[in-house]
Amino acid sequence: MLVAIRERELSNVPVLLQATDVVLAVLCLNVWVLKAREKARRERRIEPNLAAIHAIDALMEDVTSLVQGLEWAMPRWENAEEAL
Repeated sequence: MLVAIRERELSNVPVLLQATDVVLAVLCLNVWVLKAREKARRERRIEPNLAAIHAIDALMEDVTSLVQGLEWAMPRWENAEEAL
């Protein structure tokens, strides 16, 4: 989302920064839940769920992209630093 805004130099960034804050929180919670489930599997000596591992990787790519977008926005918009 912020990558497209950055590339297209759109001006509605302040509104999207608020959404980014919420989306980052949800993504991080999803990663946390998946990692907790995988830890429980390891403790029970059950094979890792490869789909969950791939999902964690994909979620972390999204988190990284959003954090990079917030870092890009920080010099221009004050509330980007608050979201970060």
